[in-house]
Parts: sequence; C-alpha cells; structure tokens
Amino acid sequence: TQLRKIQLEVQKMILKRLKIKKIGHSVELQKKITEKEIADSIEIFTALICSIERNQSELIHVMEEKQKAAGRLKRQAEGLIKELEQEITDLKKRDIELEQLSHTEDHIHLLQMYPTLSSPPHTKNWTDISTDTDDDEDMMFPSYSYTLFLSVNVSLDPDTAHIRLILSDDGKQVSFGDTNQILPEKQKRFDRYVIVLGKEGCHEGDFTMRCRMSECKACAGPSIPLTLREKPQMVEVFVGYEEGLIFVYDVEAMSHIYSFAGHSFSMKL
Repeated sequence: TQLRKIQLEVQKMILKRLKIKKIGHSVELQKKITEKEIADSIEIFTALICSIERNQSELIHVMEEKQKAAGRLKRQAEGLIKELEQEITDLKKRDIELEQLSHTEDHIHLLQMYPTLSSPPHTKNWTDISTDTDDDEDMMFPSYSYTLFLSVNVSLDPDTAHIRLILSDDGKQVSFGDTNQILPEKQKRFDRYVIVLGKEGCHEGDFTMRCRMSECKACAGPSIPLTLREKPQMVEVFVGYEEGLIFVYDVEAMSHIYSFAGHSFSMKL
C-alpha cells in the first residue's frame, strides 16, 4: 500500500512536469508564430515602401513635366505679349497720324499721304495663333487624380460564379447556398472550385479590395485553414502587380492574415 502511494505521487510529479513541458512547447510555438509575423510584417512593409518609392518617382516626373510645360507657356505668352504691345503702339501712331491728317487744310499733303495711311499697318492674324494652351493645361491640370494606391470598386461576375454561390442583385455580396442552383451554362463558370470572379480588375500598379466575410481559408494548393485570434469581419487585400505580391489583412484588428509572394502576374486580376 505504501509503495502504491509513492507510485501515485511519482505519477503526479510526472504529470505536473509534462504540463510544464507542454507550456514550454507552447511558448516555443508562440515564439515561432511571433517570428513569422515579424518576418511577414517586414516583407509587407518592404513591398509597401517599394511601392511608395516607385509612385513618388512617378509623381516627381509628373511635377517636372508640369513645370516644363508652365515654362514653355510663359515664354510663349511673353513673346506674344511683346508683339501685341508693339502692334498696339504702331496702331496708336497710325491713329494719331490719321487724326492729324483729317484736320489738315493742305490738300496736296493729304493726297500725298493718303495712299500710305489708308492701307492698314502690317499686323499678325491673331485668330490663327495657337498658344498650345490645351496641351499645356492638360499637363498643368490633368484630368486624373494622382494616388499612391488605386482602390477598385468590385462587382461580382454572375457568369463565373459556382452553382453553390448565391449573388446579390447588385453583385456586391455572395453567400454559400445549401443546394446547387440551376444556372445557365457559361464557359467562364467555375464548376470544380467554389469561386466567383469580379467584373473589374487591374493589370498594373498597386490596388486594394475590401470585403466582409465570415470564414477564412488560404487557397494555396492545398488549401490552408487559418488559425486567427479573432474572427475577421472586414478583410482587405493589397495587390502589388509588378512585385507579384498579395497581402490579406484584417481591417478592424489591423493584423496580417496571409500573404502570397514571389508570383509573376501576366493577366488582369
């Protein structure tokens, strides 16, 4: 009986130490998770910095072109103003001469001067003058607005939706149905994977998309169930087309969910 008691105590000590070991394993696992989150964050911010630097370079180029256009317009305007001022001076002089001639009593002088003063002075046809203001105004006041990231308003394409997916009338919402729907056969429709595509897309630059959702899974082939601290309500997807990057965020928790990197895009996304 005494040996049995000692054995039970030893077993309790073993269980206690196994629990401590399990805690240590959990700490190590949490450390690896944290390290991965740090690495993912570094990758994300590196991509964002590259995108910002590229867009900054493009913005500087646009501003330099605007400055050049403004300089050309200024020089052209100054030249035209100088010509106009000279013509105004000549016309005023002719007006004075005509006024004086109209009051002269020397008819011989009048007859001598009339052929010269009756013909209009040589002036430029200003109706044919182009100041290239349209091109310069387009450069100085472009019709587009310059943004670092392009936000795309996506409408879902019903011709691509799997038969288990139910789309809202406005094409902004999608839900998973209990049964297969009877839908028209479309070449673009997904029949193997439960997928729907958006009508809109981009084939260059950086853009983001937001959607509300109830379940998260990374379809990375094979699919990867994600263990998240909080259930995401609003998800944002950032795409760096040239860099081949896709990052998925939880908008409300401001946390990284999953990322795809090292891809090469050649078609519209």
